[in-house]
Amino acid sequence: MGYNTQEVIINDRAEINVTLTDAPSSNLDDVVVVGYGTQKKVNLSGAVNTVSTKAIVNRPTTSLINALQGTVPGMAIKSTPGDVGADLGSINVRGRGNLGASEPLYLVDGVIVPAGDFARINSNDVENISVLKDASSSSIYGSRAAYGVILVTTKKGSGAAKVTYNAYYGNQTALYLPDFVGAYDYAILRNEAASNAGKSAVYSAAVLDIIKNQSDPDRYPDNDWFALTLKKNAPMMEHQLNISGGEKTRYYLSGAYFTQNSLIPGKDLKRYSLRTNIETQVSEKFKISTNLSFVRDGFDNEKGAINFTTLSRETPLLVARQSNGQWGSVNGGIIDATLARDNTLRKLEEGGRNSYNTNRFIGNLNGTYTPVKGLEIGGLFSYNFYNTLNSAFINTMNPINNFFTGLPIASTAVTTNQLTESWENTGRMLAQTTANYEKTVGKHYFKALVGASYENYNNRTISTIRKNFVNNDLNAINGGSQLPENTTASGGIQQRAFASVFGRLNYSFNDTYLFEASLRNDASSQFAPGNRSGLYPSFSAAWRISKEGFMQDVKAVNELKLRLSYGKLGNINNVGNYDFYDGLNTGTVVILD
Repeated sequence: MGYNTQEVIINDRAEINVTLTDAPSSNLDDVVVVGYGTQKKVNLSGAVNTVSTKAIVNRPTTSLINALQGTVPGMAIKSTPGDVGADLGSINVRGRGNLGASEPLYLVDGVIVPAGDFARINSNDVENISVLKDASSSSIYGSRAAYGVILVTTKKGSGAAKVTYNAYYGNQTALYLPDFVGAYDYAILRNEAASNAGKSAVYSAAVLDIIKNQSDPDRYPDNDWFALTLKKNAPMMEHQLNISGGEKTRYYLSGAYFTQNSLIPGKDLKRYSLRTNIETQVSEKFKISTNLSFVRDGFDNEKGAINFTTLSRETPLLVARQSNGQWGSVNGGIIDATLARDNTLRKLEEGGRNSYNTNRFIGNLNGTYTPVKGLEIGGLFSYNFYNTLNSAFINTMNPINNFFTGLPIASTAVTTNQLTESWENTGRMLAQTTANYEKTVGKHYFKALVGASYENYNNRTISTIRKNFVNNDLNAINGGSQLPENTTASGGIQQRAFASVFGRLNYSFNDTYLFEASLRNDASSQFAPGNRSGLYPSFSAAWRISKEGFMQDVKAVNELKLRLSYGKLGNINNVGNYDFYDGLNTGTVVILD
């Protein structure tokens, strides 16, 4: 890399000497994706970073976000350790703010998508990634670009048909788990704490000897609750197959299957991804393309839900199961109903079940018309659909028996079962048109962009809770009690619209003096009438000093550019859809005199 390619004929020579020649400007002619178009890397006057797909394609990660770790200077990836489905990570490009989320704006094939859709893109489907970092390069996206912009272009095939298969298998272990003391050290420290508080010892010398020798595990066990509850290993794997090719009609078809086991027993995530990108040159002047993607992921956990706070409270002297096979009720020689009720092994086995499944669809239709050389008129229509269903069933559970008396401990029972289901449906529509004109006259280069877009967002949620099912095996809301006190329901509708016009002008002289200016006007229904629109201008200039005549003899410098930029950005993530309305809450108030 960085040198010119050479071909040398070997013939019958036994010794071959090859001298590599520098190609310092080879990557300057690369085309970089920017807002609503592309530019040569050499002509950039704003701060734009690109990501090589070679750096992410073979990384065994749970999301595209995590695959970007360490690929762009100054871009921070926060991958918070968590359970399956909650470990997709987040990106920070331009620092953190106090108002709203600090994540960048994500666009895939020219369409704005939420972070969840971006994270679930299969790395093998990515053609290139651009990160717009400074205000001048980001301001073409106006009121949503305050924390930077990340642009993704997915692959299109070309040439002879090609089939590619990628797969990996990995094994996950906990990087860190709390290292609690054993039962004997725990008892010693409890005695020390009691002594410091002026109280008598909790455990006598005889009991300490029993704990140390583990001669009575029904009263004084030695349990590591994290080791008892969690699995030591959780495998993950992915299989991805794609077919690409074409000349007049270019196509790229891919499918992927990803599975990730959890350290919590019974909880295994599965993700299915499908993508089809097709581009057809209908005529010399007209081109049409479609990009379709579908992702389904979720898990069905037949085990009950556990809480890590509760898990951390369980002491090594708490019995998991008594020797008679019943759930433990003894903690340090005495009955402890509170910790016995929260026994994580019992909750996993008898507590219930939970599941979630999501469907994500993005469909784009693009058309490009080139009436004359240099002029390109484009149209884009996109629809983004998101649907999710969450379900959680809490079982009734019999009380745990007192190990000493054999009588049930009433407070350890769960007497009422409950099913909670929540449903969310979101649709995003985008209609957009742009016109680009590019012209070179001698040493002068001009490029102009104008465009307009309209977006419509609709979201609907429903959540229902019903109690008192006749048994723990029913999975339908109508299987529970229909009495009003056993039913809770809630829901909501959110809508917003977004209209924008934008433009950009680029000029360069002799590829040495570079200028760019852009202006965007955004109007959002999230603000009150009369205050719904805002202007977002930007300006940038660059001087390629290395192109000047006085630099030609300076061999130590290949490329030297001085940049100056200004831009205005906005953030509407901290604004609700109806915040400008005065609202009254309904309810009942009783005043007793």
